[in-house]
Amino acid sequence: NSARLIGEIFGIPFVLTEHRKSYPQFIKPDELKIYGKVLKAADRILLPSESFRREFCTIFPYAKPKAIFFPNILSSIFTWPLDSDKSKSVVGPVKILFVGNLIDMKGPQFVYDGCREFLGMVENPPDIELSFVGVGALSVNLKKKLTTSINDRLVVRFAGALDHNTLRLEYDAATLVCLPSKSETFGC
Repeated sequence: NSARLIGEIFGIPFVLTEHRKSYPQFIKPDELKIYGKVLKAADRILLPSESFRREFCTIFPYAKPKAIFFPNILSSIFTWPLDSDKSKSVVGPVKILFVGNLIDMKGPQFVYDGCREFLGMVENPPDIELSFVGVGALSVNLKKKLTTSINDRLVVRFAGALDHNTLRLEYDAATLVCLPSKSETFGC
């Protein structure tokens, strides 16, 4: 219960995010007891969809008062809503953006695989511009894989690490932002 203790010392709430990895079928029986203590200690439990919140509260009914739907949203520091007239007039390739460490846990390879699968399934698909913002252990292997298997409808770009102002422009230009993480700490 170190998180609870830290929260008490610094006067901050203990917030837990849940992404299905801790369901009973994935947890050993002896770990389930510990997990229950963690859930009971949390001030809030953030869940990425309303349907998942309902399912989670069915499995862990004592967590219901603390469980809230909190979608994986992006900070308004980096994004702002598009004017609806402007968004209707967007032409050109579909711009898909991945921002994060290029490591297995963040799943950048799934974004590329998903784009390729989409292009293979759809008749007359749009052009896709896929941008990877970030660096990490998968950078070299991902670049090698992508440069050897790109088709003419999919352009891949590696932007590396970007400053906040440039990153904000990337978010603004994106048609779609993908967050395929196996787990997410939101920088904590």
